[in-house]
Amino acid sequence: MSTRVLATKLFVPARRPQAVARARLIERLREGRRAGHRLSLTSAPAGFGKTTLLSEWIAAEQRDDPASRVAWLSLDAGDSDPGRFLTYLAAVSLRERSDATEFIEAFTGSHRFVLDYLVEEVLKGLPAPVRDFLLETAILDRLSGPLCEAVTGQPAGGAMLESLERANLFVLPLDDHRQWYR
Repeated sequence: MSTRVLATKLFVPARRPQAVARARLIERLREGRRAGHRLSLTSAPAGFGKTTLLSEWIAAEQRDDPASRVAWLSLDAGDSDPGRFLTYLAAVSLRERSDATEFIEAFTGSHRFVLDYLVEEVLKGLPAPVRDFLLETAILDRLSGPLCEAVTGQPAGGAMLESLERANLFVLPLDDHRQWYR
């Protein structure tokens, strides 16, 4: 199953000229950026002005530094699926890269922030048998049910691979019969 990326989730919303200025909040966001923070996460109930605040902040940043780079990702309840969320993070990361193919081919997973995210947010939330299976089979370049059973010492490797595929968790089928995965 492929996940389609809805491009409008990646667009920075236009700044509303008649919006009430929030100088104090914008300054807090700017302080974070000056302190070297590369990610700003904003969360509040609907209607509290998150989009308006962030649009104003982005406009101010780009006005003061036209070379500043901003990536935007609007999230909704459907993005709580790890596979879907990671797809959107990848789309944001690649959006303005002229070397997207080269970047993907060079990516090894050794990038520390990705490893930290996977361990803290994805793996810790999985049931222990699933987490153990993923960690034990991570050494393999290609996976099959029997191979996973040999590595893990557990039965039903094929069923686990099918379950992981249905959940969009780290495996992709390499053949139409779904016997080999990566």
